[in-house]
Amino acid sequence: MNKHICAALTIACLALLGACQRADPLLQCAATATSPTGGRAAAAALIVSSWKAGTVKLDDALTLAFDYVESAAKKTALKGTSVVVPSANATAFAGAVLDAAAMLQDKLPQGGEFEIMWFRIGGLAFASAEEAHAAGRLLEARSLVLAGGQRWQTEGYWLTHTAHDGLTSVILAKSGERGEAIGRLRDRGQLQGVAAEVYEMLQKGQ
Repeated sequence: MNKHICAALTIACLALLGACQRADPLLQCAATATSPTGGRAAAAALIVSSWKAGTVKLDDALTLAFDYVESAAKKTALKGTSVVVPSANATAFAGAVLDAAAMLQDKLPQGGEFEIMWFRIGGLAFASAEEAHAAGRLLEARSLVLAGGQRWQTEGYWLTHTAHDGLTSVILAKSGERGEAIGRLRDRGQLQGVAAEVYEMLQKGQ
């Protein structure tokens, strides 16, 4: 997308959501992620501080980030608005949420009964990396595909999310980490679905 059009859409989005942002700490975090004076790191720090203050819930942040990425990927209006979120804005906010999750990892519940929450974090890493990769932003895709900390990256997760497993190795290979891309799949206890297809492709040198 032309950078001028993207900037115009960003301004329109911020204008439409401006009143809500003043009242909603989570939307303030999203605005920070996409602001020229903010960015992903600044937004992640704001999410963490807001979480500690009790004004932002991680689950709500994940939901909004998924909504942003879905709007960008499907080119449909963000829920409750008439605005289509620009791809770079969606992945910037998703990245901030993932970075915040990594920073809060040790403070979040670790028990197996909370596995759905951790799987959602992994799912956001996949969705945002997929969007960045599809848009040709490889460096950003690399920073997203394994973001969100280590807790969600279990054998159980990869077994049930083979598309994410495969995409991770594709991005690693394209980023010059071909050995890691192949090795991480070769070491799986069980390989199936998209992950198995990508492994075969990489083994053939494709």
